[in-house]
Amino acid sequence: MTLKWIEGFETHRILSQLTRKYSSTSGAGAITSQVGRVAGNAISGQPVLVTASFGSPQNVGIIGFGLYVAANFTASTSGFYLERGGAEQCSIRFVNTAGSFNLTLNRGATVIATSTGNFAYGQWHFFELKVTARTGTNGVYELRHNEVTEFSGSSVNLAASGSDGIDNIALRMASNVDVRWDDIYFCDDQGSINNNFKGDSQIRGGLPNGAGDVQQFTPGTGSTHHLLVDEPATSAPSDGTDVNFDDTNAHKELYDFGDLATVNGNIYGLMLCSQLAMNAAGSRVLKHVYRDISNTEYNPANFTVNSTTYTEFHDIMEQNPISVADWSESDINNAQFGVEVVS
Repeated sequence: MTLKWIEGFETHRILSQLTRKYSSTSGAGAITSQVGRVAGNAISGQPVLVTASFGSPQNVGIIGFGLYVAANFTASTSGFYLERGGAEQCSIRFVNTAGSFNLTLNRGATVIATSTGNFAYGQWHFFELKVTARTGTNGVYELRHNEVTEFSGSSVNLAASGSDGIDNIALRMASNVDVRWDDIYFCDDQGSINNNFKGDSQIRGGLPNGAGDVQQFTPGTGSTHHLLVDEPATSAPSDGTDVNFDDTNAHKELYDFGDLATVNGNIYGLMLCSQLAMNAAGSRVLKHVYRDISNTEYNPANFTVNSTTYTEFHDIMEQNPISVADWSESDINNAQFGVEVVS
């Protein structure tokens, strides 16, 4: 797998939601919901959002993101950080110019490169950064703005930690200014797909809106399962009785989701997320479920739930795993997704 992270702030927009998705979060009282870059939503304020490790560090990382800067600001350390074990390798930050802003590529306090585009305030931009995060003179980099190369270079140190590779990313805002973020992806250069710049991309999100073909879990209240797991992104998750629960091996719970709006272009991947916790001390093994229109199912790898604190579990499917082809709009619109108890 090369596509490691997807974020559009469609289903997570407040700290109580984001805390379940990210390994580390902060910014309480300073994260606000905004209108998104193309449609949907974005966030602003002073978030610090750190992903968990993606696994073995890879030397090459590619990040794309939508950025809106409203006006002049002071935020010299704010931006996206490409990290190893939560420690900075390099970062892409933004700086003021005369009536506009530019981006800098940094290794710690050392500025490696500065854009000259003088990007306009008050409008959305889409940036993509590709780096080879290696020590010595082995680092390579390229920044694109709206799919056009803004700067590039090589023979530099882009591994501030002292070891090669990237295994997590972090959005770190040092100042509470009107800077908005949307449509974020991160991938590496491994494999045969999603291993390079994706170009201008949009992230869409959805919540359960109907019953799937199999609903073997028990609702905490009432009888309509999907209404217990469809909290909007601006509402704190409702736990307690507002849940579906189960303790029987092979029981599964499937949901319908709302149809996508018309898709123009390719669908590069789908991130399936579920928020789960134990009712009491112990652990259970579960897996995600994707069921297509012909009732054929696919299960990603098992995962373990072992805490009474809710955690979000993710699986990214870069292609339709049943057809082994790029996702189509109809694949997703006709799909059901859910979870199954394994043991």
